[in-house]
Formats: sequence, C-alpha cells, structure tokens
Amino acid sequence: MSTAYLPLWFDAPLQSWAFASRFQRRATGLFPTKSGVIGLICAALGLAKGSGEERTKLPQLAALRMIAWHFPRLSSGGSKEPFMM
Repeated sequence: MSTAYLPLWFDAPLQSWAFASRFQRRATGLFPTKSGVIGLICAALGLAKGSGEERTKLPQLAALRMIAWHFPRLSSGGSKEPFMM
C-alpha cells in the first residue's frame, strides 16, 4: 500500500487563518487550519456551498490527515529574525 501526499505552500502577504473567534474578537494563526485548507480544496474542485456533492466530499476530506509547518520569513537584511511588519 502506498501513501500519497499533496504539499501545499501558502505564501501571501495578507493571508489570515482564523481560529478561536468569539463574538467580535477574531484571532489569527501563523498557519492554516484544517477546515481552511479543506475549504480551499472544495473551492478548487468547484463544489458549491451546501450542495449535495459538497456534503458527500466533505467527510472524505475531513478524514484525511494534515500536517502544517510554519517557516518564518527572513527580514530583507538577511537576518534570521522572523520578518515583522
């Protein structure tokens, strides 16, 4: 039995990965949540929200394992400190 992997690299200056949202306070993480990645995959597959096709595909995608790594940005001066704006 073989295992297939799909590496995805998310790199955008304004990306935000929401988690632990409560009322008007919205926190953001350094890396994507599993539900965020599944949402992007569903959008890439062209699945309409609430469609029957989405309802059959979501449990299959949710059953997959996900591993996320965070690679800090380097500042423009080449230092090893994470890039901060």
